Amino acid sequence: MSCDDNNNMRSKRSAYVALAAIIWMIIAVPKHGFYPEGNWLNGPLSFLFISSWFEKSIGVIITLFLLPLIVSPFYRRTKTTIVLSLIGVFLWLMVGIFLAIIAVI
Repeated sequence: MSCDDNNNMRSKRSAYVALAAIIWMIIAVPKHGFYPEGNWLNGPLSFLFISSWFEKSIGVIITLFLLPLIVSPFYRRTKTTIVLSLIGVFLWLMVGIFLAIIAVI
């Protein structure tokens, strides 16, 4: 495989990762207002709808940490990246469940 083929595959994989991240964010962003107890898929994005800048920064940091884990199999599909992706989805949902519990209490 030549160097051009490697660069072409790398750019194609990067495009798949970007597309997967965009689709995930479209699915996860709340569309009808902020109701954390109604949708756990919001995950750390729910922090962005709270007025405190500290909590918004927490949401951005958690999203920037979990999003690469979730979309990692689209870049390189190995057992490790699949397990990391499942852990990322689990943690994303746990943040959503945590915020739903806090909203109800």
